[in-house]
Amino acid sequence: MKNNNLQSFLTFIKGCTLFFLFIACRTPKKVLENKFTNVTDQIVTPKSNLIDSLLKNAHVGISVFDVANNKYLNSYQADKYFIPASNLKIATCYAALKYLGDSLAGLNYLEDDSTIQIQGTGDPSFLNPKFANQQVFQWLKSKSSKKIYLLNTNFKTSAYANGWSVDDYLEPYMAERNGFPIYENIVIFNNKNGIQTEPKYFQKLISQSFEASNGDDKFKVKREIGTNNFLLSPGKNNTKKISFTTYAENEILSNRLTAQLLTDTLQQSVYSKPIYIKNNLKTLYSQRLDDVLKEMMTNSDNFIAEQLLLMMSDKLFNEMNENKLIQFVLNNDLNSLPQIPKWVDGSGLSRYNLITPEDFVFILNTLKKEIDWERIKNIFPKSNEGTLKGMFTNYSNNIFAKSGTLSNNYSLSGYLIANSGKEFTFSIMVNNHMLKTAEVKKAIEEYLTDIINNN
Repeated sequence: MKNNNLQSFLTFIKGCTLFFLFIACRTPKKVLENKFTNVTDQIVTPKSNLIDSLLKNAHVGISVFDVANNKYLNSYQADKYFIPASNLKIATCYAALKYLGDSLAGLNYLEDDSTIQIQGTGDPSFLNPKFANQQVFQWLKSKSSKKIYLLNTNFKTSAYANGWSVDDYLEPYMAERNGFPIYENIVIFNNKNGIQTEPKYFQKLISQSFEASNGDDKFKVKREIGTNNFLLSPGKNNTKKISFTTYAENEILSNRLTAQLLTDTLQQSVYSKPIYIKNNLKTLYSQRLDDVLKEMMTNSDNFIAEQLLLMMSDKLFNEMNENKLIQFVLNNDLNSLPQIPKWVDGSGLSRYNLITPEDFVFILNTLKKEIDWERIKNIFPKSNEGTLKGMFTNYSNNIFAKSGTLSNNYSLSGYLIANSGKEFTFSIMVNNHMLKTAEVKKAIEEYLTDIINNN
């Protein structure tokens, strides 16, 4: 039954010509021999043709690990490298649970009788509409009798990670990284009753209108890369979200922009003080870590993932440098991975990221050994939730997994509990497909559902 399960899915992968040639030659059928088990999987005649040749010509890796028996149930090209997309947030989640404690550091500060000096921690939740609790903002509002000075952070990276698509610089899913985020580093334009912006600071930066091409009547907003001069094209839809730039040619200018945004938001002057202080600062906490991770994992929030890496780096090394943090985690916590990944960012936006299905299974198993299972279940997306909406609708207690999507790539990795109670960790990675993502999802869903029902 296990072999049949695998082969139903492999039918979608191999392409008819290669498949039948392989059978005709009667070559040995070993797929992978790994350090956990010597079990081999055979390619056999598929029991059904649910979506015949669905994944023809795609690159596919499969790893399904039987936790109780400490061996792979199924494995196919599991040691090969794939672009993970947002599956990489699993690694970011693991690191955050290791190093960020129970709550996020929302603000570092020094206070005396007349002044407060504040310093960003990289916290992505400050005035983020996804988080109702804004105690850092309320605390700052309560200090109206004191002068507030904004200190520099030790931001040692760039607004964008290596391998991000420059074409997407306006998109809210690719908001810029910085040391003191505010409003997710996104500006919302509303044209319902005249143009309004949130934050209101950007209202004055609307410079002119432009005419949309090809008769497009949708409301559009654009800006030149590296500037906050916004151009509008009037249209029908009421709102438009785009990222604003936080990154200037040096941190003094970046600090001034953040101070201006805080001044506008707090309705109280915030003065730029472009120095960095690392000692004797007190910390004000903002959100429960699990609430932030739940948002990151369920709705695949790229901005949160990126900022959490910077927060970890700041906590461990007194500088915001995702590369330093990633190398630390790989050298210390994940130094036994089956293959060495190329880990570039926190979100998986970069196409430079490369990792294997075996690596994901290893990280998932390690996470489950170190973190309480109930906590993991609360953080990970479950069936028919978030980016898994519409998937595994009849299996609410069987799947806890993270998806990952980039154009022509789809992956799903996580935990599976069979109806028998048996537990599995799995990673299925599909790269370079030429199909609708819904078709790939359906094939993966049918494959995993078969494991749920028959193991």
